Amino acid sequence: MKDEKDVSKFSCNERWEVEYLADKLKKHYPLKSPQIIMKAIQNCCSQVKGPHPREKFVECVVGGFVS
Repeated sequence: MKDEKDVSKFSCNERWEVEYLADKLKKHYPLKSPQIIMKAIQNCCSQVKGPHPREKFVECVVGGFVS
């Protein structure tokens, strides 16, 4: 494989990856709107220096909309 991806990292530049994460979070948090989830992802993309460790990034996103 030419383009091997480090699965432990999250890429904000990969649209499919952002959409996949948003879909997964929507399933776990059905009462949160897609807009709130996407805004939390965008906020973490700007806050967390890339490459983003996946686990820490997801914690950042969830922390952005779960109170």
